[in-house]
Amino acid sequence: MEYYIDKSTYLSIKEKLYDKEVELYVEKYIPNFEMKLPLRDIFSKPSKVDFKNKYTLNIPEYLHEINSMRRIIYSSLIQCCSHDRYSRDLYEIRESNNYRPKETEFYGTIKFIERERYMKVVLYDLFSYREKISLLIHSITNQKLFNGKIENVTFKRIEDKIDKLNVENCNHLSIENVELLKNIIVKLNSDEDVKFVCELRHAYMHRSNPGIDCLATRIHTFDRISSESAERLSILNNRPASEYENYVNIGKKNIEVEKTFEEVIFSILKVWRNYQFAIKEIVDNIEIVGINVEQSSYVEGTFDFG
Repeated sequence: MEYYIDKSTYLSIKEKLYDKEVELYVEKYIPNFEMKLPLRDIFSKPSKVDFKNKYTLNIPEYLHEINSMRRIIYSSLIQCCSHDRYSRDLYEIRESNNYRPKETEFYGTIKFIERERYMKVVLYDLFSYREKISLLIHSITNQKLFNGKIENVTFKRIEDKIDKLNVENCNHLSIENVELLKNIIVKLNSDEDVKFVCELRHAYMHRSNPGIDCLATRIHTFDRISSESAERLSILNNRPASEYENYVNIGKKNIEVEKTFEEVIFSILKVWRNYQFAIKEIVDNIEIVGINVEQSSYVEGTFDFG
């Protein structure tokens, strides 16, 4: 919380939020592909290396990276949605009861600060997660898509070269595997929800806050008076025309989108589901990846995706 709150009220709020989190877990509300991976041994070395496919040795490392970031995003989504549900409860209490418990004083903080804080974590990490998927695909293809320094591998570079992937230059994969990877790369960028969420992220990071259940940032806009208008004002007011050859404030305008939380979380969860399904497809269908996963479970999510 951004300002003082007594301990009993704080614990009461945390208890209610915990209940909302449990609801979301029980409902299996949020898509999730959980992997159980072998323990990471940072000092291990392979006993045998096939130098034709040497870069596929990095697949386990990127699986660990992906699984670790999945936990962060999934937990943040749970927190974001639980704060939203609790804020709705507080709103109903405020509107329907004469008596307002202490917790209702923090309705705005929970809805517009705490909920948005977790949503921002998700927005920032979603595309980092996609970059990690591209690194995994880079390793699966044995660097056939981008044969350069690993630090220079990006989703965009993989996307630009994905059409060149085939079984001739990547003969350790089947035709089905190659087509699967191509389809995944296209899906991870062409979806309209991906574009919307990406634009939302750019707004938060580089411009100003969009309006989520509230007004977006509004700025003053200006225009220059035409010489004809300046002349008319000069004659009307018997003043020099130079006094009117200037900019005038023509009002404020929104520079960001204004959306309801339902619209935003709908797109975020659809993008997250696509990412989770992509990893599931890779693990289930590409053997050199699947052998590194001891156990996995997939939850499609019960959010109403339409």
